[in-house]
Amino acid sequence: MHINDLSTYSWLKITQADVFKGFRDEDGKFKQEITSDVRGLLSLYEASYLGIPDENVLDEAKIFARSHLHKLLYKAESTTITSHQLSRALELPSHWRIRRSEARWHIEQYKDTEGMDPAVLELAMLDFNMVQLVYQTDLEDLNRWDAEELDELPEYMKICFMAVYNTANELAYYTIKQQGFNCLPYLKQAVRIRTINTLLIN
Repeated sequence: MHINDLSTYSWLKITQADVFKGFRDEDGKFKQEITSDVRGLLSLYEASYLGIPDENVLDEAKIFARSHLHKLLYKAESTTITSHQLSRALELPSHWRIRRSEARWHIEQYKDTEGMDPAVLELAMLDFNMVQLVYQTDLEDLNRWDAEELDELPEYMKICFMAVYNTANELAYYTIKQQGFNCLPYLKQAVRIRTINTLLIN
């Protein structure tokens, strides 16, 4: 371990202990009163996935938050966070998801939110659709490529295709190795998207 890595690691450990001090009682257990704050509990659950292996505090936080979120899911007591949002968060942390698809999901959820601001919704949809049009153009180019016909491509295109192909496989390899989650089907699904209608929000 490099000295800078050790310094960062030590700082994170000290910071981590301080951050969670306010959430624990005298016995070192998480306070029961935080279970009534659904958003806070969900944030704690999401944050627990940002730890490094063998971080006991974050492991305990994950178990505590998951347990209470499951209870809330079945009671469906929350009006600020729907049971659909809770089940989605428990299925896979939002920072593990593909950001653009997560943005689309949140826009769709916002449409049905009480007190929704139409101007904010319109701006979010316009921004999303403009970026998606750029992605659509890129995807159309990628969808025409076939690994078996690599020899037919010009040299500069071979390099580009192999970079995308290798990056996707490398990303999937490291995700499986480090997180135990196979993201390759999701990456392949993203590349298979062919029509503007499936990418844009109406």
